[in-house]
Amino acid sequence: MPPKELNHGVHAQATSHLATEQTTLLSDVPTTSLDQMPPTVVSDTADPSSDEAEALIALKNLEKRRADKKRSQRLKIAGAIGLIALAAGAYFLHARLSAKPQPVDLGPEMGIVERKDFTTSVQGSGALAPYDSAVVTPEVDGIIETVSVKEGQSVGVGDVLFTIKNDELDKAISTAADNLSAAQRDLGEASSALDEIYAAIDKDRAAYEAASKQAASDTKRAEEAYNKAYHEHDAAVSGAKSAFDRATSNEQATLAAQNAAEAAYQPLQDRFEAAQKAFEEKLASFNEDIATRDHLKAQAERTPEEERRLADLEKETPVLYKKLYGETLIDLDQPWPVMNPRYSCLKKDMDDAAAACTTPREKYEAAILQHDLALDALDDATAAYNKALEAADAAGKAAAAVIPIAPVPDFSETAAQAQISSAQSAVTAASNAVNTASKSYDEAVATAEKRTVKAAKAGTVMSVGAVAGQAVGSGATGTGSLVQIADISKMKVAIQVNEIDIDAVKVGQRAACTFSALPGVELAGRVTSVASTAGGSNGENSAGGGGVVTFAVEVVIDKPGNKVKPGMTASVNIFTQDVSDALVVPVMALEEMGGKTYVNVIVDQETMQTEQREVKIGARGASEAVVEQGLSEGELVSLGGAVTDTAAVEGEVVDAGNVEG
Repeated sequence: MPPKELNHGVHAQATSHLATEQTTLLSDVPTTSLDQMPPTVVSDTADPSSDEAEALIALKNLEKRRADKKRSQRLKIAGAIGLIALAAGAYFLHARLSAKPQPVDLGPEMGIVERKDFTTSVQGSGALAPYDSAVVTPEVDGIIETVSVKEGQSVGVGDVLFTIKNDELDKAISTAADNLSAAQRDLGEASSALDEIYAAIDKDRAAYEAASKQAASDTKRAEEAYNKAYHEHDAAVSGAKSAFDRATSNEQATLAAQNAAEAAYQPLQDRFEAAQKAFEEKLASFNEDIATRDHLKAQAERTPEEERRLADLEKETPVLYKKLYGETLIDLDQPWPVMNPRYSCLKKDMDDAAAACTTPREKYEAAILQHDLALDALDDATAAYNKALEAADAAGKAAAAVIPIAPVPDFSETAAQAQISSAQSAVTAASNAVNTASKSYDEAVATAEKRTVKAAKAGTVMSVGAVAGQAVGSGATGTGSLVQIADISKMKVAIQVNEIDIDAVKVGQRAACTFSALPGVELAGRVTSVASTAGGSNGENSAGGGGVVTFAVEVVIDKPGNKVKPGMTASVNIFTQDVSDALVVPVMALEEMGGKTYVNVIVDQETMQTEQREVKIGARGASEAVVEQGLSEGELVSLGGAVTDTAAVEGEVVDAGNVEG
């Protein structure tokens, strides 16, 4: 149900006030009339010219004027009352439409949904410090000669702060300058030597190229004379060449014939050699068996094994003999009977093969002889051809020898380049020496310039400890800070945040800073760093130290102005949650059930009847939370239990939208 009007009392009060104003205005109007005036006796017979007549006329005129004036006043009053009523109506209509609801007296069990800026914050305090500061430390030793700044003075980059006297640095510059001059002189000499080598090599190269050109011309004329004399022997060389070509062809032909004869003869020779080998192998075996047989027969006594062996040999020997010679061996005591040619035997095969290769062998031998003769003829033709060539060459050389060849001087480009490379290396070494000496000189000058100490950054001089005549540098003791420059266009303050709150603090969050020394001054800041480990800036608080665990947080004030000073105590309020123009509800009104959040909205303020409504909560603080969905501005919510009607209590579902408020 829509919330009840919270300003109906104001409207009634305004209406009553308007009625009162109207009554007051009417009471100010004169109410005396002629009827209330004392009566005047007038005589009808009186003479109008008398004093009484004049008085009567004057009285009537007065009454008329009073009546006219009364009517005029009443008209004015009526118009004023109308205008006032119209203005009052317009004013209260505007107030009704535009004015925010007036605060309602809420009981301890009710809260209201309000629209306002919602924030949660973490507080802390610390001392202001410059955003950036630096202590000026001289880079050279010496005695302070002049001091050019004072505390509170603004300086820019490069402004002189103080100067230092150190004569040794001038001596170092002089020494470095002498070394640089010597190195530059060596470089000049090395460069001159390189130029001389270039000139000498160029001269030698030019002479070599001119002589080479002349020698090439002479060589060409000698070659022409050689060719002319050589070609005068062309007929002899040509004849010898023709004879050589014919001999070559004949040698190739006889070689081909030899190869053909060899191809015809070789298979027959192979067959003969195979038949001869077979016969000789069997003959050797037969002779061995005959020898064994004769040995056994010659023995007076023989073993059974020898008897068996002898019997086998007497049986096998005739058969083997027949295979050899084709004739049966009748008398074993006659090992060489006449061979019977009617039988095929190994001896006959050998003889047939020998006869078959006789003619091919003779042809092959004849072909070899012909080829040998052709080779002899080729050797003779080759010698004659070479002799003709040598004679032509000798004639050509003799003709060329008449023409002189210009001599060419020795010149090696490789040796020249090696000489140049060596000279260039000397120049490079001298140049490096100059660079080193120049760098040393520049460093000496730069070191000497450091005797004038300048501001490396712009800022304000916070302290000056430098005094003329004071020793500074590595040998000085107890000098303290000479000059400190700080950038106070920004300020920073470091605070310690309890470990319970540190998770809510993030870099970039806005902060509000106030100062006990400057009441009413509040400056905007921002979180720039959050410590990742526990412990204050002095390391006093740490996890396990027994005290409160805190984390250092740094807040920067980008525009501190001119009032705040370094060292002032600043109270910092860091806004960890910041939602503008948000609907806010008391945290006590929230109920968590089943992973969802509910609020009991009061639908009847008199009976405190409520309806349960699911809401979506955003940012949440200790006492209030931001409602993103589910509630409207001005709705009342219960901070305690829900109140429903009888039907709802008994278990019936009641539509909150139909409950009358």
